[in-house]
Amino acid sequence: MAPSLLSVAGGSYLQGDGRGGGRASRQVTVADFEVSAHCVTTQEWAVTRSAAPAGYTIGAGAVPSDGWDSLPTPTQRTLPVVGVTLFDVAAWCNARSEIDGLTPAIMLGGSVYLGGAPGRLMFNLSADGYRPPTEPEWEFAARSRGVRPGDEQAGAHDGRAEADVANFAHLYPLISDVGRVYDWVWGGRGKPRVLPVDALQPNDLGLYHCSGNVWEWTCTSWDGRADYDEPEHVPLRSRQVVIRGGSIRARQRPNDRQAVNVTFALADLGLRVARSPTSPALSGRGR
Repeated sequence: MAPSLLSVAGGSYLQGDGRGGGRASRQVTVADFEVSAHCVTTQEWAVTRSAAPAGYTIGAGAVPSDGWDSLPTPTQRTLPVVGVTLFDVAAWCNARSEIDGLTPAIMLGGSVYLGGAPGRLMFNLSADGYRPPTEPEWEFAARSRGVRPGDEQAGAHDGRAEADVANFAHLYPLISDVGRVYDWVWGGRGKPRVLPVDALQPNDLGLYHCSGNVWEWTCTSWDGRADYDEPEHVPLRSRQVVIRGGSIRARQRPNDRQAVNVTFALADLGLRVARSPTSPALSGRGR
């Protein structure tokens, strides 16, 4: 069950504005890349985990809480997987890459990372395997190739309200009215919950839920550096990594940034995958 990817033509844009945990605005250039239309679902995670080549150790992940276990199993399978550490994410991405005949993009000590023991990961942007997006890639895609303003929720323009595109708790009454087809999701008038990965409207590139629902991992370290430019090989420089997008518990703008420890498996943190479009020939796992 390969991720459904969208091609994003590279370009330059003004990233950040110094608010919301951000750095001062600066011009950033992003190369062509591909990114998944939505976050990895619980079903996609489970299928890849069970089909992983020998040697991989991948955490089970979790279904979002808030009473979702009372819903039919087919519905649960469309929810974003949560409760995964960055090391779970790295192992899952490499396993999925091998299954799909791609070059694994995440290394540890010169070898393909198979999961298990944590360490200083290296994200190889020249490989064509799956990985979390870099922070510049994530914002570029969320803001429709950097065209839309950074303080505008992803897709909320041309007559669409925030409640049409973003799943934040404070929008709950509006979403219940606007998306009647999802009334059952909210349990009538119950408390807000995480929605299926493609429940609301996408942004101009076709990406769902870049605003709210669940946070999303990136592969960019949070270390206070003022340099947005990502080298070809991105090292894990600290124990904190940038996460983006916000969740039902945290309203964020597309250019806001937060940090989380790489070993944390949070109940509202999931994964959207990216990959580079070309790579050298598959050279093996290097074990």
